[in-house]
Amino acid sequence: MVGRGTLAVLLVEIDAPGDGPQEFHLVLLDNGRTVALADRIGREALNCIRCSACLNVCPVYERTGGHSYGSPYPGPIGAVLTAQLAGMHATKDDPNSSLPYASSLCGACFDACPVKSDIPSLLVELRHQHTEQAGASAEKLAMKAAAAVISRPGLFTVAQKAAGVGGRVVAGRDRKISRLPAPFDGWTDSRDIPAPPQQSFRSWLASGEGEVTLQAAAEEGARLRDDPRHEAATDTHEEGNR
Repeated sequence: MVGRGTLAVLLVEIDAPGDGPQEFHLVLLDNGRTVALADRIGREALNCIRCSACLNVCPVYERTGGHSYGSPYPGPIGAVLTAQLAGMHATKDDPNSSLPYASSLCGACFDACPVKSDIPSLLVELRHQHTEQAGASAEKLAMKAAAAVISRPGLFTVAQKAAGVGGRVVAGRDRKISRLPAPFDGWTDSRDIPAPPQQSFRSWLASGEGEVTLQAAAEEGARLRDDPRHEAATDTHEEGNR
């Protein structure tokens, strides 16, 4: 910072004939914001005012802290901005590619945001972009195979029965699957999977017991709707939520 007198001298010297730069170059560094602005969905993140309200309510940030994000922008909005501005594929196994997954999508950040940026939707969109840009992978092929099976009811029923029998055999006596083969081993690195039940929900629903249970639940729901005391209690609960 300079005083008024010094500034006046500088201006006079700059304006002197033959003095000053002969060429002027203006370089604008937007740090990836032009690319983010071109994203029809992702541009919403640029509305951020850096208030940190989303950080204060985020359960993931509460447990991991700011340094785990590896960026000046931590927390939910940081998981969005860093992935947008720095990219997710700058290097092989870029750590930024994991940021969109550092969220439980609970929506607390959206509720707290003063500019109402839909951060959960932005994170889902970044996950989609990361998956599309990653190319073919074992996980992607497995998901395509699963989609092909699930979209065909008959094939899904056969696969469900086969998986149930195989899962119970692998689980053993403790009825827990501690290790899955690749490419599913990531699921069991930090958790066990319970063995499939003897009877699936779909088979129970199609059984006589399932039909009786559903009929009883429907009759109970109709009785409660006709009960004026239940209607009054529902109105009181809704007023309390407001």
